[in-house]
Amino acid sequence: MNKSSFNGSMTALYNMLGITKQAHYKRVKQQAHLSGIAQEVIASAQEIRKKHRNMGCRKLYDQIKPERIGPSVLREYLRQLSFF
Repeated sequence: MNKSSFNGSMTALYNMLGITKQAHYKRVKQQAHLSGIAQEVIASAQEIRKKHRNMGCRKLYDQIKPERIGPSVLREYLRQLSFF
């Protein structure tokens, strides 16, 4: 839905979606933070993989120790980028 197709207020939109304005902005901030962490983790993984081509996800995870990202999420990020 783009802005031109919605003629009500943002408050009405939040009510329609069943969320609060605070919850919306908290989610936006959280997504931006996690995106930044993911970019740092991917850059670190690429650097490590240059030297250690055969290192698996678990060892990469242990080397990087990313904040707020578990081993399974790291594996999915790396799989999406065709690391494995």
